Amino acid sequence: MQYILFIAAGFISGSILYSYMIGKYICNIDITEISDDKNPGAANIIKHAGVKYGIPAIFLDVAKGFVPVYVAAKYLDIESMYFIPVLAAPVLGHATAPLFNWHGGKAIASSFGCLLGLLPDSFIVLALALPLFFFTFFIIIRPDGLRCIISYTLFALYSFFYCPAQGIRYGSILIAVIVIIKHLLVYENTKASFQFGPWQQLKNAHK
Repeated sequence: MQYILFIAAGFISGSILYSYMIGKYICNIDITEISDDKNPGAANIIKHAGVKYGIPAIFLDVAKGFVPVYVAAKYLDIESMYFIPVLAAPVLGHATAPLFNWHGGKAIASSFGCLLGLLPDSFIVLALALPLFFFTFFIIIRPDGLRCIISYTLFALYSFFYCPAQGIRYGSILIAVIVIIKHLLVYENTKASFQFGPWQQLKNAHK
């Protein structure tokens, strides 16, 4: 029964689209209408309303994943298979957003929130942060959707082979699957590009 309650709480928490609400009710813009990808996420708040509103949007999108998972981890067995949907529920809530006409987001911030909620019991959030950081600043993959698909695929593979706790292992894989599907649904068939990061730019600057 406890697991069901935490699944429901996490799903409801995740389904509240704070970035969309900040844009709609504070900035008087609809980011799902004016943005290119129609995504109700914090990145579009930063792009169309500025960092001033983007920072609280990111914080809230991360927090809605962090809080339910962090609290659940204190009361439930994170190694249990029943913990799988508990871990992924906020991400699924954000991705589907039933409270907002089923127009959910790509769930990147909320997925980080869920994984951060496992601290200090698990540091698996680093397995997601490192590839995203590497492919953003060192070997830069474009478009952004492809970068996320590759990073979350690597994260899922790492979770499968190296995460010892079953609940976290398969919960992380489920999170990755949800995010990858969301990106594939809106993925534009644009040419992929790979660029070297700062060291190549510094090398070129000294030529």
